[in-house]
Amino acid sequence: MTSPFLNPDKPSSQDTDREKPATLDLNHGDQTQTAAANMLAEVQAVSATTRAHFAENKALRDSEPKQYNHDGFLGALVENAGYSGIQQTTRSLAQWSDLATGGKLADRVNLVARPLAAEYKSSEWYGEQFGGAVGKIAPFLAAFAVTRGVAAKIGVNAALEGESGAVFTRANAILTGQAAVAGFGSEAIFTPNEKNNQSLPAMATERLKNGAIGALDMASITAGSLSLKALGTAAAEDMPLASAMLRNGGVSAAISGYPTGMLSAEAHSRLFEDRASTAAEREQSALGMAAVGFGLGALQGRATETAESRSGSNLPGIKDVLQVKAENTMQHIDNFASSLGSFDGLIGGGNRLAYAQAGAQFGRVPLRSMAMESTLRDLNSNVMFRDGDKAAGNADGGKTSAEKSSSRRSSDRSSEKENTTDSGKGTPLKKALTDLHLGDVADFVARDKVLKNQTVVRSLGEGNDSPAVLELAPSKAFPEGGALKVTIAEGGWQKDWGTRPFDAKMLSKVHDVELSGSNFNGSAAVYVQELVDTQPRYAQDLVDNFFAKVQQSGLEFGDGGPEIMKQVGISRKTGDLVLIDLPSIDQAGAHETLRTIIEGHEGVEEAYEKENKAIRDGNHEPEKPDFEQIIDVDREAHSQQALREGQFTAHEQELLSQLKEGISPREVLEFAALLEGKLTPKGMPDTKAVKNQFDAMVRRAQKAGVLDKPGKQSKASAGNDASDFGSESDFADNDY
Repeated sequence: MTSPFLNPDKPSSQDTDREKPATLDLNHGDQTQTAAANMLAEVQAVSATTRAHFAENKALRDSEPKQYNHDGFLGALVENAGYSGIQQTTRSLAQWSDLATGGKLADRVNLVARPLAAEYKSSEWYGEQFGGAVGKIAPFLAAFAVTRGVAAKIGVNAALEGESGAVFTRANAILTGQAAVAGFGSEAIFTPNEKNNQSLPAMATERLKNGAIGALDMASITAGSLSLKALGTAAAEDMPLASAMLRNGGVSAAISGYPTGMLSAEAHSRLFEDRASTAAEREQSALGMAAVGFGLGALQGRATETAESRSGSNLPGIKDVLQVKAENTMQHIDNFASSLGSFDGLIGGGNRLAYAQAGAQFGRVPLRSMAMESTLRDLNSNVMFRDGDKAAGNADGGKTSAEKSSSRRSSDRSSEKENTTDSGKGTPLKKALTDLHLGDVADFVARDKVLKNQTVVRSLGEGNDSPAVLELAPSKAFPEGGALKVTIAEGGWQKDWGTRPFDAKMLSKVHDVELSGSNFNGSAAVYVQELVDTQPRYAQDLVDNFFAKVQQSGLEFGDGGPEIMKQVGISRKTGDLVLIDLPSIDQAGAHETLRTIIEGHEGVEEAYEKENKAIRDGNHEPEKPDFEQIIDVDREAHSQQALREGQFTAHEQELLSQLKEGISPREVLEFAALLEGKLTPKGMPDTKAVKNQFDAMVRRAQKAGVLDKPGKQSKASAGNDASDFGSESDFADNDY
């Protein structure tokens, strides 16, 4: 039976039937007839009143014009951003307060009026979508600032570490996990319930659903953005314009946000209404999440630009800024033209370099590995520091020679940008360093009896870890000139660098300078290297002689970078091809991650199978016990006791335990930065910010007996080839 209240404009069949006297049973006497007549009259009266009421309301609604927002795109954007970011956030917090106090504060919150709806696909409609998304950025940033340390405590970081691979590194897996936790917190805390004054179970259920969708959204945007940046880097040689766009944080995050928004709309409809989302809902959510991604990426890029443009505590003048921008623009044009030559040298005829894996034939670098990087942190680095150029190649191949970490090598490879301004008469070295805001290094140079008399001809470039590479004029100390480098060594300095038969010659010893200024942190390695000449391609005999020396040393060329021609150069003194980028040649297997990226898992498996076959046939060389170690039980027990009873925080105990387990100091330093919440503007672990604190912790641990002091060996392992984990090469100052 249909209720008459569902359609008051049309009498129901029931009402029609009751108006017919023949349908009433009047055979039970006058009393029954009277009751039936009264009931019929009452029903007819209610039906008539209801129909009149609905008809009146319908006529009133039809007579009123539809109210749309006509404030334009910008007006709608501002209104909706204010409503989403202020009103909705405040109302959400008020709901939490009401739940705790039993009050009704949320009903009285009215800081920003709800904007009028916008006509579909109008300019106001687009402003509505983008404005609502912009309003969510501030709550998310607040949630990220509060929750970025929570991921480690609840086990998200540890869970994601095992999922990291050759491309998606541990640092970026942790970053994605932190974004997911922040997304959950932002939606669960700052997004209000539909109704105020709900019970705790109802409110918690709705908030948990919002949080789950928020975690999905932010993890998807973060992972998608990192993947797009990786794709952009891989396409750097073939599609430079598309590559630059994809490596832009705002663009990559916006592209990632669009499909994320569609997924978010579907999840919301399924969780809250148990239905599929409509096309309009998916479109609206996609635009909103694209705006969120673009906003977060743009803010990140702006922070980086601001950090790079500041010098000390003063902003440069407008004239200086314009001059720098113009020089950078011209430099990029020159770099692009220069890169075409080196690319041709890589894929051209017989004169080409190759990744020379141990025991492999010298061959062509696989084309797909040309611009591949070994970690996503490098893929995320600023494109401004990736430019190879002729002058930088003359000095150091675009790579600081004090770097050890493979995760930093590929970002700095051929990355130093040339300042082509020749100073003519030259500039005193101290003044040049002061102008580069390296006051501590300038003070050291002023005290050094050799360096204080040197003159700078020109700047040869700078890199992420090398704030100064300066060409020195010929002098009594350096008759043929040289390249002075100032490197903030994150990876650690290897003592044999510069002494191997294929290395460029070191013209001075390496000086360790502590940096205490506001611009740079940690320790800097200051040294002078011979000048070399780089070419788009080299004679085959030079290449063969170079790699013969590498093979004789038992090493491999494992970290080539995108501009391999500028990692080597022809020595002006000997005429031989020498290595400028010292960390790119290392022990076999040290670049296993990069090797996997270049050759694929099939190539690595093929190498393993070849080694196993040699073992089965008895043609293999016995492995050297380089990693064998006899543990002194008493000393280890003392070390564990010192770790428990020493004055170390929980975080420090975790870091020291990792060092004792054999994890590299570089990886532990990255983990320390994540624990402290120290991130670069690009969202990567800021190891420079925690390095001094990390150094101090290691020294305290060595003093307490938790770690061995530099150079100390276990008595039980004395006479073995391998030193203890506390050897000087592992824990000496500046070896991180």
